[in-house]
Amino acid sequence: MLKAGVPFFVALPDTEAGRAVARHPLLQDPELEVHTHSSGRPWLITRPLEGRLRILRAGTSAVAVAGLHEEDAGRLERALRRLPDRDAFVADVSRLAGDFHVIAAHGAELLVRGTAYGVRAVHYTELEGCVVVSDRARVLAELTGADLDEGVFATHLMGAWTHALFRRPLWKGVRAVPSGRYLAVSSGRPVTRQWHRVPEPEVPLAEGARRLREELLTAVGLRVAGGGTVSADMSGGLDSTSIAFAAAQLMGDRGELILTSGGDSEDSEDLYWARRAAKHLPHVEHDVFHGRELPLFYEGLLDPDDAFDFPANVPVCRERAGAVHRRMAARGSRLHLSGMGGDQLFLGLPGHYHDLVLRSPLEALHRLRGYRVMFSWRRRDVLRALLDRRSYAEALRTSLPDPGTGTELLGVDRLAWFFKPPCPPWMTEHARELVADELRAAAATAEPLHPCRGRHMELSCLLLSSKLLNATEDMALRMGIRIETPYADDRVIDAALSVRIPDRATPYAYKQLIAEAMRGILPRELAERRTKLSGGQANERGLRHHRSAIAALWDGSELAARGLADETVLQRMSRNPNSREFGGQTPEVALNLEAWLRSTAPVAEGRQRATQRASK
Repeated sequence: MLKAGVPFFVALPDTEAGRAVARHPLLQDPELEVHTHSSGRPWLITRPLEGRLRILRAGTSAVAVAGLHEEDAGRLERALRRLPDRDAFVADVSRLAGDFHVIAAHGAELLVRGTAYGVRAVHYTELEGCVVVSDRARVLAELTGADLDEGVFATHLMGAWTHALFRRPLWKGVRAVPSGRYLAVSSGRPVTRQWHRVPEPEVPLAEGARRLREELLTAVGLRVAGGGTVSADMSGGLDSTSIAFAAAQLMGDRGELILTSGGDSEDSEDLYWARRAAKHLPHVEHDVFHGRELPLFYEGLLDPDDAFDFPANVPVCRERAGAVHRRMAARGSRLHLSGMGGDQLFLGLPGHYHDLVLRSPLEALHRLRGYRVMFSWRRRDVLRALLDRRSYAEALRTSLPDPGTGTELLGVDRLAWFFKPPCPPWMTEHARELVADELRAAAATAEPLHPCRGRHMELSCLLLSSKLLNATEDMALRMGIRIETPYADDRVIDAALSVRIPDRATPYAYKQLIAEAMRGILPRELAERRTKLSGGQANERGLRHHRSAIAALWDGSELAARGLADETVLQRMSRNPNSREFGGQTPEVALNLEAWLRSTAPVAEGRQRATQRASK
């Protein structure tokens, strides 16, 4: 079960089967709170964060709001009275600002809604004839003793690169409610219904920036309203600096704000811009982490207490990020504001112009010319990409993993349905066969998140980012502090996505939408920064420093035991991270997967399965 301090909930229908599930040994932890249906049967078993669970009741109906939410008792009461009408209830309660789950009961019916873009996920499974719902796939897997779905897991070996694959839970029998839908359980049957639709990008820049500003200030305001000590990242980039300045304005003198910045050297460009920003906030403390105070990447890779639903890239940077989180927790910060999620909203994707070139050819070709120069694309490659009119399903069918091939990070596949990564040299033939089978199966029924490629890829990136945010939040909580990500709130995302594509996806302006939205709050000189550091050099330095320890990890590898990776290749790659033999690839993805497997199932289980497979 999830470690102490990490929140989760299990929701049960008002049935005797639900009462039986509540007796499961894993749900007997004294830390858990049990809330009942009007009948007295268990309804909600939860480990909430302090102050993040609110329950209202009326007759046989009840609603719980779990997470950060706007205080509006009147709206919740009105929504509760409308509960027999599922869609009206969900629409009403979803107008609240914040980042939260809704769990409702009306008689024998159970209803659970997460957030529109996946930050607050909803999963369900069946146990002893009862539909059991949770925000955590891992909790349901542990309750049911579910086996790892090896085929689904294998699709992560090249990274989480397409929504048709990474959206699925990694355990057999555990299902995910699609983004923008809610789950209703009635008469023992689970059904999902649409509650949210992505806004069409029709709003001009000026109006869109005003709406975004309002929603972002609301989101930050919800988080700092309690006063006290609050900390915030300030990397010097537009995203985190905008959050920091919004927090400083909204808090005023009602609490203490600590801004954190770091750099591996004193001449770091990020650190230069962070210090430049801090000069505009002389009343706010700026805590700078110097090179030696920041652990290298790849320190503390394996942590048996990790309990993520998804093999996120947390292990590689755990100790580096943890240095900031631990220090802020020790200084009494009650939450830490992060600019994560800003890139997905404000960088803009050139893929939008694959669709717009047919409707607005002159404007689209002008923008594509700028992207071609920016990314050093060849004209013939851009033309070939624009002429590619395959459907999403067709693209999946023709994307089987092929050793030695792949696309560059900034290549023309930014005009495709997804970024197809290179096939790792350590991936076995068995693993490639598993991935090929999963791709064929997915292609048979796959539907894009939006008919337009650019919008589909945009939404896919947002949903993947949401999964990474969940893991980062859990890691920080175990270090004593709560991470808050205002850019991930539904209303903030909706405000950004409603803006016209040419006003927020352009090679001729850097993050134009957030810069315009923060006009008057963020000093002009800071909004004019046009660069962004990738962290690649720091990552490479950590990889070189820890290469011997990393190579040793592959002795007794869980990935190898399952027949998914060649440990000999991984050892060579780890000892020679810059070798041309591997085409610039590193073992980072394999390390994240290995760490996740070791926290999920014992190595012996993997070896047993490998032996069984070999004997067939």
